[in-house]
Amino acid sequence: MKYAIILGNLGNTCDRFLSSGYKDQPSKEQMLKKAAEIEGVEGVELVGTWDIAEDNVDEIGELLSKYDLQCVSIIPDHFAQKRCGKGAFTAKDNDNYRSWDDDMIVGSIHLAEYVELLFWLKEVGYEGWYSMDQYPYREEAQGALRESIEFLKAIERILDEKSMEEIRALLKEGNAVKSTGWLRKRIFG
Repeated sequence: MKYAIILGNLGNTCDRFLSSGYKDQPSKEQMLKKAAEIEGVEGVELVGTWDIAEDNVDEIGELLSKYDLQCVSIIPDHFAQKRCGKGAFTAKDNDNYRSWDDDMIVGSIHLAEYVELLFWLKEVGYEGWYSMDQYPYREEAQGALRESIEFLKAIERILDEKSMEEIRALLKEGNAVKSTGWLRKRIFG
């Protein structure tokens, strides 16, 4: 699996309670250095106008090379534009309670769904990036993102060929009790 993070995840993020955010804003280089220090992270997503613009393309390119990171996408800045206020360009891929985009560490709430998601991605042969859409407002950002990636790696280790065959059989049988039992035994022994 290839892991990436949105660069701004490592910066100061404002929230509905404190628009100035709870942390100091690190430089782009400090954020890229922190990204590179998270084991498994090989790429970053940059937000256009926030992280990369016409006046800093060369600088960002040099920093990406310096920290051996790839730019896996440039996200259009639809966040701070009033015309995009209805969320037409958003997807919620972080963990949450479903009533709000809580930006929680992967697996905090929906363990079974993450196992199923990674099962299906492996089943269809997905080889693209797994990027963390998680803004740790109050948590230490690098640690929260590291935990999300480590959680996905742990699920990936569970999904060996034997487990993949077992899940296929469970899906074919359609027995929720057996499926839940399989997950409990596989995770907790």
